[in-house]
Amino acid sequence: RLADSDVTVPEFEGRLLERLVGMTAAEGGIVWSQDEGGWQMAAQLQVGHALAGDSQELNRHSRLAEIVATSGVARCVPPAFRDAEIANASPWLVVACPILVGGQGVAVVELFQRPDPRTEVREGFLRVVGAACEIAAGVHQRKLLEGTRQREQSLASLVDYGKRIHQELE
Repeated sequence: RLADSDVTVPEFEGRLLERLVGMTAAEGGIVWSQDEGGWQMAAQLQVGHALAGDSQELNRHSRLAEIVATSGVARCVPPAFRDAEIANASPWLVVACPILVGGQGVAVVELFQRPDPRTEVREGFLRVVGAACEIAAGVHQRKLLEGTRQREQSLASLVDYGKRIHQELE
């Protein structure tokens, strides 16, 4: 119902995050989106609690969002993890999933979960968040199409106006 409503993309992302955090009993979460300055928080819920207000950790998670969006692949990152690309110094299992439109990562949903060593639990989190991200991709795509239609209508009006002006001159 939320995806079919007439909410803006940022409002949709905030509500989606609230529902995912509640449904999966996560400690918090972030929806990342890209702007001119890089990957920024478009929506967040209880990030101060989950990351203990650590700005360096927030930068690490911004980098994780960029990697997930670029690769187009969801991933779980265990607590206290570091490799050559990413790091998660938080005490939480991070579930990060891209929102893909036309094969491009337009946003990333990141949830902070209690660590669980069972593979099936992590895979379950990935399935739930992945399904939500597919719905979100439809919303993003629909909004992009609406914007394209509006620009097309404006251009058609401008072309029509130009024709009418030139007819009057003849």
